[in-house]
Amino acid sequence: MSNNIENKTPAEASAANSHIFHPVSGIIILLLDYLFFVVEIFPLTMPIACILSFLICFVLLFLVQKHKAGDKTMACLAKAFAGAFVTALPTPITGTIAGSAILLLSGLRR
Repeated sequence: MSNNIENKTPAEASAANSHIFHPVSGIIILLLDYLFFVVEIFPLTMPIACILSFLICFVLLFLVQKHKAGDKTMACLAKAFAGAFVTALPTPITGTIAGSAILLLSGLRR
Protein backbone atom coordinates (compact mmCIF):
# COMPACT_ATOMS: atom_id res chain seq x y z
CA MET A 1 0.00 0.00 0.00
CA SER A 2 1.51 3.30 -1.11
CA ASN A 3 1.28 6.50 0.87
CA ASN A 4 0.83 9.82 -0.95
CA ILE A 5 3.67 11.37 1.03
CA GLU A 6 6.15 8.72 -0.17
CA ASN A 7 5.80 9.97 -3.75
CA LYS A 8 6.63 13.58 -2.84
CA THR A 9 9.96 15.34 -2.54
CA PRO A 10 11.18 15.97 1.02
CA ALA A 11 10.17 19.63 0.80
CA GLU A 12 6.66 18.72 -0.36
CA ALA A 13 6.30 16.07 2.34
CA SER A 14 7.42 18.53 5.01
CA ALA A 15 4.96 21.16 3.78
CA ALA A 16 2.15 18.57 3.70
CA ASN A 17 2.81 17.57 7.32
CA SER A 18 3.20 21.10 8.69
CA HIS A 19 -0.53 21.51 9.36
CA ILE A 20 -2.88 19.32 11.35
CA PHE A 21 -5.78 19.57 8.90
CA HIS A 22 -5.56 19.46 5.12
CA PRO A 23 -6.62 22.87 3.69
CA VAL A 24 -9.71 21.26 2.13
CA SER A 25 -10.68 20.02 5.60
CA GLY A 26 -10.47 23.56 6.96
CA ILE A 27 -12.72 24.81 4.18
CA ILE A 28 -15.22 22.00 4.85
CA ILE A 29 -15.37 22.79 8.58
CA LEU A 30 -15.95 26.50 8.02
CA LEU A 31 -18.40 25.98 5.16
CA LEU A 32 -20.56 23.44 7.01
CA ASP A 33 -20.52 25.56 10.15
CA TYR A 34 -21.64 28.54 8.10
CA LEU A 35 -24.36 26.58 6.30
CA PHE A 36 -25.84 25.08 9.46
CA PHE A 37 -25.42 27.75 12.13
CA VAL A 38 -25.04 31.29 10.78
CA VAL A 39 -28.77 31.70 10.30
CA GLU A 40 -30.95 31.24 13.37
CA ILE A 41 -32.62 27.85 13.20
CA PHE A 42 -35.97 27.05 14.74
CA PRO A 43 -35.11 25.68 18.23
CA LEU A 44 -36.82 22.33 17.68
CA THR A 45 -34.67 21.61 14.62
CA MET A 46 -31.40 22.53 16.33
CA PRO A 47 -30.63 18.94 17.49
CA ILE A 48 -31.18 17.67 13.95
CA ALA A 49 -28.87 20.36 12.54
CA CYS A 50 -26.19 19.47 15.10
CA ILE A 51 -26.36 15.77 14.29
CA LEU A 52 -26.43 16.30 10.53
CA SER A 53 -23.52 18.74 10.58
CA PHE A 54 -21.48 16.33 12.72
CA LEU A 55 -22.14 13.33 10.48
CA ILE A 56 -21.53 15.15 7.19
CA CYS A 57 -18.38 16.82 8.48
CA PHE A 58 -17.03 13.60 10.01
CA VAL A 59 -17.37 11.63 6.77
CA LEU A 60 -15.96 14.39 4.57
CA LEU A 61 -13.00 15.13 6.86
CA PHE A 62 -12.16 11.45 7.20
CA LEU A 63 -12.10 11.05 3.41
CA VAL A 64 -10.04 14.20 2.83
CA GLN A 65 -7.52 13.36 5.53
CA LYS A 66 -7.23 9.75 4.32
CA HIS A 67 -7.02 10.35 0.58
CA LYS A 68 -5.63 13.86 0.19
CA ALA A 69 -3.40 14.19 3.26
CA GLY A 70 -2.43 10.50 3.37
CA ASP A 71 -2.93 10.20 7.14
CA LYS A 72 -3.21 6.86 8.92
CA THR A 73 -6.70 5.64 9.80
CA MET A 74 -6.53 6.45 13.53
CA ALA A 75 -5.23 9.96 12.80
CA CYS A 76 -8.04 10.43 10.27
CA LEU A 77 -10.63 9.33 12.82
CA ALA A 78 -9.25 11.70 15.48
CA LYS A 79 -9.08 14.66 13.11
CA ALA A 80 -12.52 13.94 11.69
CA PHE A 81 -14.00 13.72 15.19
CA ALA A 82 -12.34 16.96 16.33
CA GLY A 83 -13.43 18.86 13.24
CA ALA A 84 -16.96 17.45 13.31
CA PHE A 85 -17.31 18.26 17.02
CA VAL A 86 -16.37 21.90 16.41
CA THR A 87 -18.69 22.07 13.41
CA ALA A 88 -21.63 20.59 15.35
CA LEU A 89 -21.48 23.21 18.10
CA PRO A 90 -24.67 25.23 17.61
CA THR A 91 -22.93 28.55 17.14
CA PRO A 92 -21.09 30.07 14.18
CA ILE A 93 -17.31 29.79 14.60
CA THR A 94 -16.41 32.13 11.74
CA GLY A 95 -14.75 35.23 13.17
CA THR A 96 -14.05 33.62 16.55
CA ILE A 97 -10.95 32.15 18.15
CA ALA A 98 -12.16 28.67 17.12
CA GLY A 99 -12.51 29.81 13.51
CA SER A 100 -9.04 31.36 13.59
CA ALA A 101 -7.63 28.14 15.03
CA ILE A 102 -9.19 26.12 12.19
CA LEU A 103 -7.62 28.48 9.66
CA LEU A 104 -4.22 28.17 11.30
CA LEU A 105 -4.40 24.40 11.78
CA SER A 106 -5.29 23.86 8.12
CA GLY A 107 -2.82 26.32 6.67
CA LEU A 108 -5.46 28.67 5.29
CA ARG A 109 -4.46 32.30 5.42
CA ARG A 110 -7.87 34.02 5.54
